[in-house]
This record gives sequence, C-alpha cells and structure tokens, in this order.
Amino acid sequence: MAFFTQETVQYADLGSHKLAFLLDGTESRKDNQPIFIVFPGVTSSINQWAAVYRLLDHSVPILWYERAGYSFSSPSPSPPSSTIIAKELNTLLEVTKITGPYVLVGHSWGGTLSREFLHLRPHDIAGMVLIDTVTSYVVPDPAINAVTKGVDYITVCGIVDTHKLTPEEWKAFMDEEEDPKHGAQAEKEMAQLIPARLALDSKEQLTKQPAILGDNPVVVIRAHGKEEFEKMYIVGVEMGNGTEEERRQYRQHMAEWEEKEEAASQALFGLSKKGKYVRAACGHNVQLQQPELLAGEIKWMYDSITGHSH
Repeated sequence: MAFFTQETVQYADLGSHKLAFLLDGTESRKDNQPIFIVFPGVTSSINQWAAVYRLLDHSVPILWYERAGYSFSSPSPSPPSSTIIAKELNTLLEVTKITGPYVLVGHSWGGTLSREFLHLRPHDIAGMVLIDTVTSYVVPDPAINAVTKGVDYITVCGIVDTHKLTPEEWKAFMDEEEDPKHGAQAEKEMAQLIPARLALDSKEQLTKQPAILGDNPVVVIRAHGKEEFEKMYIVGVEMGNGTEEERRQYRQHMAEWEEKEEAASQALFGLSKKGKYVRAACGHNVQLQQPELLAGEIKWMYDSITGHSH
C-alpha cells in the first residue's frame, strides 16, 4: 500500500487549519499500549519516512502526521515555532481522541519538537527515540551557510545513490520537496531554529531531578553527519564559496565536531534513568539511508514497553 496519499490520510480540523495524518497498526491497540508519533526534521515532510513505514509492516501503532504547510496539511496562521508546533499536535490528538501513552520519535529538529511536546505532556510519554538530534543542522552557522551555498546536499552526500526508497516513494518525496508550498513553509521553519533551541534550553530538561521520563527509556541514535559536511566543504570551496575566514571557521567546526556531538548526545540521557545508545552507519538522514535501523529500534522500544515479542 502506498504511504502518505490522498487515499490513505485523514484530516484533523484544528479550527484555523487542517492537519493530515495516517494511523497505522492501531486496529488491535489496547488502552495501555503506546502509540508512536514521528517528528521529521526541519523543512522535512513525512514522505521521507516511507521506507520506515513499509519496513514496520503495520506491526507497531504509529501516528504519522504532517506539520502545517506540508503536503496535505494546510498552512497555519501562526509561525511554526517549536512551541506552537507542539501545541498544534496536542490539539490534533484532542480532536481525534488519540490517547496516550505516546512514544516520541524525533529526527534532527524533530528531536527539539518532540522535547517541546514532552514538556506539554510529561506524564503521557512512555519513551523517546532521538535520531541525530544535536547536529549543526539544528543551529545554523553563518560560516557553514556561506561555504555550502548552492551545494546540492542530496547529490553531494550520495543520498541519490544510497537511499532505500522505492521509485514511487522517491518520486513522492521529490515532488513534495519541489512544491512551492513546501518551500514557503520550509523557509518559515528555518527562521525558527535558533529561537527553538533557546526555548528548549530554558526548560532545563536534561538536568531535572528526578529525570522527566523516569524509568521510561530513551534511545539516542547518532549518525555520521561530519563526513557529509566535509564533502560539502570540498564542493563549496571548488565553487568558490566563502571567504578565507569563513572557510577557517568551517574547518574549526569540523575539528571540534566529534567531541561536541558526543557530549551533546550523552547529555540526552539526562531525560531518563534508562537509556540506549546506537550508532548509525550512514549520514544524517537515517530515515532515508538506513531505515531498517529505525524500524528495528522502534520495534525494540515497543517490545520493551509492552513485553511483546515479534
């Protein structure tokens, strides 16, 4: 079955706009069993997750939804701040009567969004899966932006050749990426990256005692984003991008990457007394390049919470 299409989605009317969503694997869900909610990264549509959806094969209850302004969801009258996005999701759940407990799956900026939702509903969260959520994609760096201007990330970083989508899924993903409506919403989201980080930092989630999630598990997945940024640097310099100072700052960022990323990843274990660390074998977009890893960790989390065995 095709993934996120006009034939498969439902709509939640939030009053000011509608959000498209798809419920999967929920037919036999019992009241005490968790439902997973997926948060794609900044400027990203749920279409990127088609391979993960396919690999899960309806085995886990999941809410797949599209943020305002993407694919079948209408634009919101409010700016896409992390707090507003969390509140809109909360309204979707209330309107549709999709009750918890919830497990939050956040990729990149989606990790920030999932933690904002955790702030809204801390007692309803049964676990979290955080996928490369602390990378430089989260906080823009002027030097990186200058050197990589005009660099085609998808081609340079090999995603065209290494993604695991079917031709139909890839076409749906690319059609969405090229839609002017998508581009307009993506621009609005990019402006929210730094405010979102500051808003989240002010909540001091990682140092609260006792831990917010208690014994509910958190899975932290780190990818190899540094290698992608190194490839983009080479192509950017070949294109003549950036001043010498901007290139120097870029190289300095690369030199500090592993240490800072590892420290930030480990800090995420402050959310819970129970954690699991996983290293992906690919670049930042694990949902495209290593979807089997994400499907496996989602199943592991489901089994851990329910005692169910696939």
